[in-house]
Amino acid sequence: PSDLDRAFARMLSHLGRSRVAVLLTHEPDIWRSTESEAVAAWLCHQRSTGLVDAVGASVYDPEDVDALLQTFTPDIVQLPMSWLDQRLEECGRLDALAERGVEVHARSVFLQGVLLCPSQAAPRHLTAAYPELEILLRQLEAAARAASAPRQALCLSSVGRNPRLARIVLGVTSKAELQELVVAWRAAQKLSADAVPRPEIN
Repeated sequence: PSDLDRAFARMLSHLGRSRVAVLLTHEPDIWRSTESEAVAAWLCHQRSTGLVDAVGASVYDPEDVDALLQTFTPDIVQLPMSWLDQRLEECGRLDALAERGVEVHARSVFLQGVLLCPSQAAPRHLTAAYPELEILLRQLEAAARAASAPRQALCLSSVGRNPRLARIVLGVTSKAELQELVVAWRAAQKLSADAVPRPEIN
């Protein structure tokens, strides 16, 4: 068996499963390498044997999407999208994926937690690199106050309204966090589009 076969077998054993619903690659540089076609063929083989229902890739930027689609058409692509990061929508890559019938899942909706930080407590290494971050966080805080909704709800609404997205991927570490996200999602459903302004730097 190949290294991929062995790694996949270890993963299934660790999970205590004989198969999984979705299998994604998480190293987008593979789609720029000489091994890209072999990896794509291996993924498709796992799907054809019934070990997985769908295959795809996790990407970070527009160039990752381009390299992936030049190799094969996956079932699913997972990509970053948030109130502050709409690059893949604005550059047309979501349209390109939709045209190929690819299901798109958004991750990093809270920008790794940065969008939930109080503006005055934003990580200093980030505000040093992006001085406008504190201004943008204040905008999000003000919008949340005006809508009488948690910031999580505004973040979820800003992404969830996109018709190109099939799923939003969220991580939790406790039951309390899960309950908080359920409340935020329900609040997001009640927000109007006007309640979530676009980020703006004057």
